[in-house]
Amino acid sequence: MRMAVRKPGRPPVTTLVNVALLTQLRADTRSRHQRLESLPAMQRIFRQNYTRTEYIRLLQIFLSIYRPLEDLLTQPGRTMTVNLGYRIRSAELESDLCVLKADIPVAESPAPLPLFNSDAAEVGCLYVLEGSRHGGRVMAGHLAKTLDLTVDTGLRFLTGADSDQGKSWNQFCRRAEAFCSSQPLINEAVSGAAATFDCFYEYLARE
Repeated sequence: MRMAVRKPGRPPVTTLVNVALLTQLRADTRSRHQRLESLPAMQRIFRQNYTRTEYIRLLQIFLSIYRPLEDLLTQPGRTMTVNLGYRIRSAELESDLCVLKADIPVAESPAPLPLFNSDAAEVGCLYVLEGSRHGGRVMAGHLAKTLDLTVDTGLRFLTGADSDQGKSWNQFCRRAEAFCSSQPLINEAVSGAAATFDCFYEYLARE
């Protein structure tokens, strides 16, 4: 989906943010982001002959990635999802699959999950997951036309439940910047983001 995004759809310039972390995340993961977007499973989304069956399969893949990642990030003792204001997304995927009368994939770990050995690495992972909302909205706009779907009939995950996502993204960025305020922490965040992009790629490349 692109899922992997960093800061593709740039948020409204309503808040001044120290861009050291975000600039390095975008620069150092750009090639991984582009590699992910070049996969057939991602390229097909914008074709006029993209089918509902293909879309359902994509949602199932996403759930098989998001669910174990979010489970890992919300284990007891891990607090970055709360600290950064990250909103869990697996439930939205399950909701879309139910509405589309599709099977919910059994809980399983896709490609080997990244090992986040620090809070800063988790920041990098959450940057990818949170940032992917921007690309999701672009996809939703296209699929609303080609597949005749709405937020209530299968586009909840891609559209997002937040009516002011620009504000939420700004808040996420401010908190992430405040936490990763030194170069060593920024480097750890970049490593976490890169590992997350690689996880998405390994799974989607199988399609």
